[in-house]
Amino acid sequence: MAGKNMARSTHAEPAYYLAPDGLGCRFVIHAVRPVRGMANEDQKLADAIWAALRLAERLNLKIPSLSPAISTGIFGFPKDACLVHF
Repeated sequence: MAGKNMARSTHAEPAYYLAPDGLGCRFVIHAVRPVRGMANEDQKLADAIWAALRLAERLNLKIPSLSPAISTGIFGFPKDACLVHF
């Protein structure tokens, strides 16, 4: 996926976006996710979700769609814990 625009993540806002070609959407927002076993992982997951929503607001997106399974793949975050934040 080639991105035309990219806003780098910062410590305060752990999210960035790409403007993908050929996906049928204006932006794809990526949230910096916690890894299972990190300190304060529940708070870091909540922070990542809110950072993605704040970025969607700054991009003036009216109907953002988020994955309820952030970090549940190779990073090992429990799916049940992710659902609590949604």
